[in-house]
Amino acid sequence: MEWVEGEGTTEDDATADVMRKLGVASRDDIKVEVIGEERKLFGFGEKRVKVRAVLKPAEKTHVEKVEESINILQRLLDYMGIDGRVDGEEKEDLIYLTIFSEDSGILIGRRGETLDSLEHLVDRIVNRKFENRVSIIVDTEGYRENRREELNSLAKRIAQQVKTTGKPAVVASMRARDRKIIHIALKDDEEVETMSEGEGFERKVIISPKKRT
Repeated sequence: MEWVEGEGTTEDDATADVMRKLGVASRDDIKVEVIGEERKLFGFGEKRVKVRAVLKPAEKTHVEKVEESINILQRLLDYMGIDGRVDGEEKEDLIYLTIFSEDSGILIGRRGETLDSLEHLVDRIVNRKFENRVSIIVDTEGYRENRREELNSLAKRIAQQVKTTGKPAVVASMRARDRKIIHIALKDDEEVETMSEGEGFERKVIISPKKRT
C-alpha cells in the first residue's frame, strides 16, 4: 500500500483528511507521520499541517502467528541439513516451538548456545512480520525445563554455602537467560541476595549474604 498525504489546520484535521482518502474510520488502522508545517503568505496567515499515512497490515490471528513461526523454524532446520519436525503452541502470550529430531544434541549445543541462537534468529525474523511483538521459545528434548531445574538446584546449593560461610560466592559466567533463572530462584530467600557483575560473556552472578538493616 502506498503512503497517502493529507493536510489541515491541525494534525488532527490532516489525519482526518488522509483517513477519508484511505477510506478508514479509525486512526488505529493507519500509521501517521507529520511531514511538515507551513504558513501561507511569507509566514503569515493560516497554518497548514501536512501528514502522510499508510494502512497498517492486518494483524494476524494467534493461529497464524504460531503457523508462521513453525514454518520459519522448519526452513532454518532444512537449511542446516537437520532432519526434524517442529510443533508449536501459544501459552501465556508466548509461542513455544518444539523440535523433534534425532540431532537434538547438535541443536542444543554447549550449554544450549545453539538452541539460544536458533531462538534468537527465529524471534528476529518472526517479529519483522508482526505488528505486535511476540516472544518465542525454542526447545528440544525438554532441554529448557531440565536446564531450569539444574540451575535452580545449583543456585540453592551455592546459597547454602554462602549462608554457612557468610562469604559471597560467584556463579560461573553464563548467558543472560541462565543468570535470570539464578536470580529468580533466590529472589524470595531472606538470607541471601544476588547481583550480576561484569560485561558481555564475562558477566557473572554474585550470591551474597543479605545485609541486615
